[in-house]
Amino acid sequence: MAKTERVGVVGFSGYSGAELVKILRRHPRAEPVLLEHRSQSASDSPFGLNGVPRLAWSRKNLKEGKLSLVFLATPHEVSLDLVPMALDAGLKVIDLSGAFRLRTVENYRRWYKMEHTRPDLLAEAVYGLPEYRTRVVTRPPPISPCGRSSSRASSTAKPGWSATRSPE
Repeated sequence: MAKTERVGVVGFSGYSGAELVKILRRHPRAEPVLLEHRSQSASDSPFGLNGVPRLAWSRKNLKEGKLSLVFLATPHEVSLDLVPMALDAGLKVIDLSGAFRLRTVENYRRWYKMEHTRPDLLAEAVYGLPEYRTRVVTRPPPISPCGRSSSRASSTAKPGWSATRSPE
């Protein structure tokens, strides 16, 4: 039987995070862990997430919590702060926000009307559907998956694409 991976979820009290935890609970190889990045009480847990392990967001817990991966279901401003800490702990990161979707600080500034605090990570970030992004990376980059509509539209084209082709 395959090993179960502990997967952290930040932003579990929001709709996307709560749904993600529900999906992970049904996955045979995933054990979701609720990561609290701000002071939250057990009553902040969305309906249906009782019994899921919880950890406070800290450098120590990221390194010693035996996590394989962290999902961030947070606003882009929050992800800008949390992604570097998770990467420094050696974790893979899947960020559902737009913090690392744009390739340049100029585009980020234009769309978000604020400065990107970690432009050094923009070049490492991979944006898109995992099915299309097959390039090898040397360090786990922050990942920003496509939104629902983009995923649905892109997936319809997948059968016609060459298996060796990866869009950039």
